[in-house]
Amino acid sequence: KIMTDVAKFLVIFNKALDKFRNICNSARNKDAAVLNTIGDIMESLSALFVALGMEQKSKDIMKQGDFLRKIVDAFRDIDELKSSLECGTNGAYENLALTLDDLAEIVLSAGTQALSKELGIDLDFIKDF
Repeated sequence: KIMTDVAKFLVIFNKALDKFRNICNSARNKDAAVLNTIGDIMESLSALFVALGMEQKSKDIMKQGDFLRKIVDAFRDIDELKSSLECGTNGAYENLALTLDDLAEIVLSAGTQALSKELGIDLDFIKDF
């Protein structure tokens, strides 16, 4: 049973990466593609933990995946936060990770209410996490 569940996870994982490659190689929003792929992988990892009998770990992973998707949706239309991620180049994902770290620092220092008002976006969902 465990081997079957791990195999299912790996199939879903590979499909998520294929989907990412297709989105990333098109002219669409590459940053969102990276983050959405991470969310998809987290969702399948959560299912694997359920199969392994680790329901609380699964819930924690799903909560983090939900948070990631909501953050991506909230900041999707803010041009200043869009980067020039190039798929497959060395350091591209490291630069995206650094950008996300910078964004986290901005949110922490400014506060979600002030940031929501200034950017005209709804960040109330952060309180749920």
